[in-house]
Amino acid sequence: MKKLVFLLWIFGFIDMETQAQPIINRFPSLTIPAHARGWAMGGTGIAGANDNQQLSYNIGKTAFAQNLHQASISYLPWMRSVTNDSRLLHVDYLGSMGNAGALGFSINYLDLGNVAIRDENGATLGLSKANDFNIGSSYALQLGANASIGVALRLLGSMYYAITSMSEYSMSGDIGFYQFADLGEGAKLEWGAVVSNLGPSINLPGT
Repeated sequence: MKKLVFLLWIFGFIDMETQAQPIINRFPSLTIPAHARGWAMGGTGIAGANDNQQLSYNIGKTAFAQNLHQASISYLPWMRSVTNDSRLLHVDYLGSMGNAGALGFSINYLDLGNVAIRDENGATLGLSKANDFNIGSSYALQLGANASIGVALRLLGSMYYAITSMSEYSMSGDIGFYQFADLGEGAKLEWGAVVSNLGPSINLPGT
């Protein structure tokens, strides 16, 4: 009996391996952390990132921003061990609206550099430029003394090569919730939830 179960498991595993197909996400700039702290935390910033960093993680928490105006610019050489002409540029702004909420704005531009176009034999047919960007705005509102919710809307754009050079555009949105409990003596417990990259069924990366 054990041998029969083992054989069925092996054949099932082989069948899954042969049928598995790679899932290619569109608009890869949506998945790259824009801040150094995000890289250090492995992208787990839903409740931990501060102020304008939250524009990349949880829009809801931006309602509790401590500063009236914040802005940042970051530049990241992307996949430097593979290519030297790929880079990510990120710009964001967060404006606090008193004790009510906050407005945010962000831009991500991913330059994928020159992509070699090859035929079925591996011969180079030419070079094509590829890039990817998203432009977004957000609004967050406090629901009380210790909870908030936020929404974001983004315009997505991409230029890539598929037989010929092609451009693609779409929209996506985020919904974020944040809450904390005051534990006293300056300590607090924070948690949140995010549904990201809501949009058309075009293999957008989602969480």
